[in-house]
Amino acid sequence: IEEGRNITIDLNGGNLLRSQSGDGIDVLGSLTINDSLGTGNYYNSYSGSGRLIATLGSLTINGGRYITDGNEAPFRSGKSGNNTGQVIVNNGSFYINNPEESDALFKIYSNNSNPLVINNIFAYLEATPLFSIGSGIADLSNTHVDINGGIIVGNNYPEIYVNKQSIINITATNKPLYILGKQKDGELVIQNNDNLGVINISASHANACLKEPLATTTGLCVFAEGNKDYEHTEANGAVINKKNGTINIDGGTYYGGYQGIYNYSNGTVNIKNAQIISDRYALVNGHGSSYNSTINICSSTLNGANRDIKQNTKTGLNYYDVTFNDGTKVLDSNNIKNSAGSVTELDSCPF
Repeated sequence: IEEGRNITIDLNGGNLLRSQSGDGIDVLGSLTINDSLGTGNYYNSYSGSGRLIATLGSLTINGGRYITDGNEAPFRSGKSGNNTGQVIVNNGSFYINNPEESDALFKIYSNNSNPLVINNIFAYLEATPLFSIGSGIADLSNTHVDINGGIIVGNNYPEIYVNKQSIINITATNKPLYILGKQKDGELVIQNNDNLGVINISASHANACLKEPLATTTGLCVFAEGNKDYEHTEANGAVINKKNGTINIDGGTYYGGYQGIYNYSNGTVNIKNAQIISDRYALVNGHGSSYNSTINICSSTLNGANRDIKQNTKTGLNYYDVTFNDGTKVLDSNNIKNSAGSVTELDSCPF
């Protein structure tokens, strides 16, 4: 689709097939995909290089099912050395069925302010994150990815994975967002893996946060399947700040079999208005006493079956107006395992 052209494709219940090398559709102008009957499909049956759709322009998806078994990300925004392009998903179902670790559902090379906007989606990800950010981007400081609603299910990789400096906004205030991770060890559902990465979450509490996606009809549920018996301390958790970046959480419901939210390294996690549940520890702060990890938490509820908090860091945890698993707001040895660092009750919320 040439630059300056605006094209609309209505799948109309029919099928498109990419069956040879190269990108199925290249967009330099503007492409909108609709599916007026609701049963249309775009298949990738070719295992070689290439995408379903690559865009240096604008791509808007309003419906259809997109199915691939390949290793490359089926959708690309921008490319190395050409940091333009935007993908907007208003509706649609996406399936990556390759059991081997794949690139991502959406590959981002664009450094415009919103290269990927997801307003509603169903995504099944066998062994890949929802998106990844490619190399060769001059400046990522203003790159935003917005995820506003839908159902995201993954088996063997973090579903939301920040691999380079960027700002990830997850919002579930006007529509439900359910994220289910089935991986058994080594990875969490939402992972900030960059020293300059920022994840912002703004959501209401989920009306229900279970293993059943359709049970969540309002708010945000991040559900990490698994149980407390896995020995790997990164297993079966909802959110992890893996390096020195920042995670800001305002609302939502989080369940992790081994841990709810984990601040692993030297970064900062700010939490307020959240429900955090675990069969072991609701909050884990620091991978060990050599780290300078900080958690600030306000006006939230913790429910950890073993302890609400496991504190390992040499810096500390600050809390205000937190309800613990015994129904009180009194932090004592029954709801914290403190191996190192300071724990401070504040007079007000610092953020």
